Amino acid sequence: DDAHSLATCPMGYVVTYCEALSGLVHTKCDGAFVKRENGGVCVAVNGWGGPGAVAKAVCSQFEQVSDPCNGPNLPKYKNLHSRGPNPSLKCPPGYEQILCNARSPWLGKLTGKGVDDKGVIANDKACAVTGCTDRYWCEVTAVCQLIEDREAYAEAVCSTCEGYHCGEGQECVMMEMDDDPADKETPTCVQKQTRCDNTDLCGED
Repeated sequence: DDAHSLATCPMGYVVTYCEALSGLVHTKCDGAFVKRENGGVCVAVNGWGGPGAVAKAVCSQFEQVSDPCNGPNLPKYKNLHSRGPNPSLKCPPGYEQILCNARSPWLGKLTGKGVDDKGVIANDKACAVTGCTDRYWCEVTAVCQLIEDREAYAEAVCSTCEGYHCGEGQECVMMEMDDDPADKETPTCVQKQTRCDNTDLCGED
């Protein structure tokens, strides 16, 4: 009971799919999850009286990509974790869910809740499990991928100055771009303006 099977990605890769290949999640297996402290490890957990679980992972190269919102580089993949009586996860803006796993050390807690027999919740469903308790907890883990359409990312995250990053000595203003036929305003960084740039006329303040 509770024996772990690990599928570990090579250095520089992260898990983008994880399952209990051996199945039996609702009878002899506690489910599957991606490790919180290491996104390169998929874990399947044997259940009470189970024959032993086998973990299977698909790995993808970890990458940092440029931020369309002018910030520091972004991770292509993010790992999320939630544990408790009603664990639930949702990818942050600009990311989409590509994997959701569920597990609980107590057999039956995942039954009838959208979890298949390999410990996976389909991506068109909410990455969530309800009806557990603080003592008899459930856990869900998710892998989120940066959306490939950079314009769609910018629209979701920084369509206004609120989510746009500017450097020291700069500020964000909304400006119409000359090459945009729709005259849509976009966030742009400009140098901060002081109250007066000519001390001869304004005096020192």
